[in-house]
Amino acid sequence: MSKLNKYTARSGKDRRKKRRSAFMKLFGVFSIAFAVFIFATIAWFASNNGVTANTGTVSVAGFPFDIATKGSKVRYYDVLDEWGEELGIDYQTGSTTAIDEETYHTGDKLRLRYDSGDGEIGPGDSGQLQLYVIPRIDGALDITVTLGITAYAEIEKFDADNQPIYQKDENDEFILDAFGDKIQETQLVEINSDFAASAGALHNADAVSEAAEYIKAADYLRGHILFFGENGDTSNQNKDLRYYYKKPYTQRTITKTIAAGNKDEAIQIPVYWMWTDTLGQILLPDNSSNKRNGLPILSDTDTTGKAAVKQYLISEKARVFANSNVISDSYINEIADPESFDAGIFKTLSDGYNNADFSIGSKVRYFLIEVTVEST
Repeated sequence: MSKLNKYTARSGKDRRKKRRSAFMKLFGVFSIAFAVFIFATIAWFASNNGVTANTGTVSVAGFPFDIATKGSKVRYYDVLDEWGEELGIDYQTGSTTAIDEETYHTGDKLRLRYDSGDGEIGPGDSGQLQLYVIPRIDGALDITVTLGITAYAEIEKFDADNQPIYQKDENDEFILDAFGDKIQETQLVEINSDFAASAGALHNADAVSEAAEYIKAADYLRGHILFFGENGDTSNQNKDLRYYYKKPYTQRTITKTIAAGNKDEAIQIPVYWMWTDTLGQILLPDNSSNKRNGLPILSDTDTTGKAAVKQYLISEKARVFANSNVISDSYINEIADPESFDAGIFKTLSDGYNNADFSIGSKVRYFLIEVTVEST
């Protein structure tokens, strides 16, 4: 399995680019069950999950800024430590810096504090990454933030004779579950092009044979998690005017200029994420069709943002829809136009979106949000 601390100190040329990377790991622990889709507009997903997130930075002397986070809540702290140990990474809470009576954490390996509130994650969930940049120069600073997602499977381990390997305690006794059954050992495996080889090293023939399905599920996850730059209005007295976010980052990049005169100040880079529950919340221009379940991700009056999201669905449809082979660009364009709504086309799109969610829940055990910050 490849390690997560892959952004390391580079050559002198790269140092001159003043590049610094930060990894924000957002944990979603998925418990899978089968289901029947009752409504085409509702994405079903069963989960019983714990969520936490963290961040690590790469220290290279001479960078014009530090990356920082703040907060104190860490959900499933022990799970995170165990996970990091398994991958060969030791996440520390970092050094603390007091700025304007607030405490910020900086350092080589940081835990980014994130609390889901209810400890569960799946379609419909969202959150904010507490990302800050602390300039170490007096002048203006131009930065680019790049967002990415990495998915992991939890694979059962077998020996060379294809027999299960079971967990044992310090006394070499088998560990039993609540039903008295032995618990099989597992290992986290990054879902990438080397997945089949990694699963093969664990002698897991089923995972090897299903490697393409794992890779596809990870791709669906990347397509379904969207990023935004501002909170919306979820408490408007007029329920028809409520929406979640503004400024969709459909290109997964953020460019920002930090003005001069902010040396040693913590400048927040707002990053919100959402795993949207239904396609209608993303694509429908309004609710005149009565097919939209839940608040829209963007205001119905945000024509610029909605156009960007529609183009995202077109260009990334293989990552969004499990049936992308039967979805034409015109399907997406028609549903995005209130004058050309077609219930049959909407059902086809929604079925594809929902089935992609089910694929994610069937194969993905953990996922991470990776953030790279560089001076440009």
